[in-house]
Amino acid sequence: MQVSVNRLSSVSVELSVQVPAEIVSKKYEEGVAKVAKTAHLKGFRPGKAPRNVVQQMFGPRILSDMANELINDSLPKALDEQKFSPINQPQVTIGTIGKAEEFAYKATFEVQPTIESVTFEGLELKRPSTTVGDTDLADEIVKLQRFMGEFKPVEPARAVVKGEAVTVDFTVTIEGTEMKDAGGQGVRLELGDGSVLPELEAAILGKQQGDKVEATVKFGEDHPREDFRNKDAIFAISINGHLERVLPEVNDDFAKKATGEETVDAMKTMMRTRLEKAAKERAEMALANQIVDMLNEKNPMEVPASLVEQQQRLLESEYVQRLRRMGGRLTQEQAAEIQKQLKADAEKKVRAGLVMAEIAKRNDLKIEEADIEKAYEELAAESGKNVAKVKAEYRDPARQQFLLGMVLEDKVLTFIESKATISDES
Repeated sequence: MQVSVNRLSSVSVELSVQVPAEIVSKKYEEGVAKVAKTAHLKGFRPGKAPRNVVQQMFGPRILSDMANELINDSLPKALDEQKFSPINQPQVTIGTIGKAEEFAYKATFEVQPTIESVTFEGLELKRPSTTVGDTDLADEIVKLQRFMGEFKPVEPARAVVKGEAVTVDFTVTIEGTEMKDAGGQGVRLELGDGSVLPELEAAILGKQQGDKVEATVKFGEDHPREDFRNKDAIFAISINGHLERVLPEVNDDFAKKATGEETVDAMKTMMRTRLEKAAKERAEMALANQIVDMLNEKNPMEVPASLVEQQQRLLESEYVQRLRRMGGRLTQEQAAEIQKQLKADAEKKVRAGLVMAEIAKRNDLKIEEADIEKAYEELAAESGKNVAKVKAEYRDPARQQFLLGMVLEDKVLTFIESKATISDES
């Protein structure tokens, strides 16, 4: 077997493999014999058909099977001989196939880039403030009040403002035809929280109960209903009810109902602790993002497209899940722009990951049992589960590998931070 290497790039390799004719001929004969034993041909008992008949009837299949077997036999040996470890499935291009001639093919695949040196010491990082002020706490309490509040009718009648709600009946007309299945009755709309179409909200704000208004909405080409796409819809709206959110008084009873704490002071202490924890997590995330950006800037290198594609799919999945939870939708233009941004983010993450793996290797950073136990405890605290249950969930090899990757990444980030200059933002 002859193997030649063509470096297409720093991360892409093409192997040209040639298998000698004598091996091809032997493999072909084995294929003919194998098919002859099981072939069912009219006029012949199984295994008794003449060799030339078997070849005539099953020749293409025998050659195809032979090619696959030769590749499966020779490619691992060629990769081992040339000391390559592909990070994606090799793409094989086959040359001509003959039963007694040399068999040649090319295998293209990606490999990890060779990193000659890494630059990571002395990074200048800025840690966002983790201070939680009284205003932050007060804002959080107002959010809790709004969540616990109730909507009650506005009396006497006055103009609708943001933060309030209305109940409406409405019809939708497109190109002069009322869309019977698109209207609604007794529908409650909360204004100012982003859940109402901007055109409808603008038409309703400033009006009163009993008013009738119209709003024109231009639907895009991505609308779920085909008969709405790229058309103007006229909403005829009757405001039947006007509701304002009445906030509960902040007292011990409110504290107990809202948070389970016995007193307002205990509630505030709990909330401040939670806000401080969140602030610290955001600060650590900000530091990690700065490190990723700087590792990319100081260690330019080509990255394997297959790794970028994997990372991009992961980021896209996370983004779609967040969007669904928020009830949001994107236009085609927005989706294309988001996809472009996620691809750039994926490339940055992959490059930083390769650099961090090299840092771990060069500085002998390893995962200790104590690191894994700490990770289990943190996951248990975040999920509210006991440690034993978390450990059981991470027995799956794929999840275990994911956890180990996170633990090592945290360890490398901490190591880089120890070599950096970090200043606190006010």
